[in-house]
Amino acid sequence: MDSKRKEIIMNEIDFWKKNNMLPSHYCDFLLALYSEGNQSAPMNEEGSHRGFKKKTAWKQAVFYLFLLIILAASVFVIYFTELSILLQTAILTFFVVLLFVSGIYYINKGKSRLLIFAAAAVEILLATVDIVSEIFHNDPYWLYTTLFLNCAGWLIAGKGLRNISFLVSGVLGVVILLISIFV
Repeated sequence: MDSKRKEIIMNEIDFWKKNNMLPSHYCDFLLALYSEGNQSAPMNEEGSHRGFKKKTAWKQAVFYLFLLIILAASVFVIYFTELSILLQTAILTFFVVLLFVSGIYYINKGKSRLLIFAAAAVEILLATVDIVSEIFHNDPYWLYTTLFLNCAGWLIAGKGLRNISFLVSGVLGVVILLISIFV
């Protein structure tokens, strides 16, 4: 097949990928097939590379650092400051909303969303345990109820998102919670 035909086919596959007409991994496979396994796409008429955008490691590292900073800030706000419960709740709610907005952004971009939702689940767990501990003065009944509801939320999220990680986390959380209650 001549290079002009390959270029036309690869442009069409790029169009399919950009408009979500096929799953991106199918398009990546087809692009790799037509580029004969070449990771860099051929030059177009203007002399620039078209097509493939390589994931850069630094963008992922910055994103993971962002998640780590949010989780660390949450732990700091809850355990190492003497802010009022209302201010702590507002800050943690802001973090949860920020994580969900970034999750929706990454869903729309076709990126993996598991880490974002896992961080949001941890944020919700921290916030609810902190609020319940403050309101009910560390009453074990309310703390166990809160932990159980978080685990149930993970199970529901796992079922809804079809994600095994949340399902396993929910089941393990319930099992560990039951063991700690009855032992």
